[in-house]
Amino acid sequence: MAGDFAIEIKVKGSFTDVARQIHRYALSPKVGSIVLVTTRLNHTKFDESILGKPLYVAYVGGGL
Repeated sequence: MAGDFAIEIKVKGSFTDVARQIHRYALSPKVGSIVLVTTRLNHTKFDESILGKPLYVAYVGGGL
């Protein structure tokens, strides 16, 4: 975490796996916003918020 941001970096994994992880972050009262950095295009299909908390997705293309 950085401040009240939870930062998740994904280079593999299914959309469902990532959604579960992000949902766990959103449940935490310590998290105000979530940032997902991913190399997978299918990870970019989230809504702009989850459980009322902003979700920012950064697609960085190929591998890191």
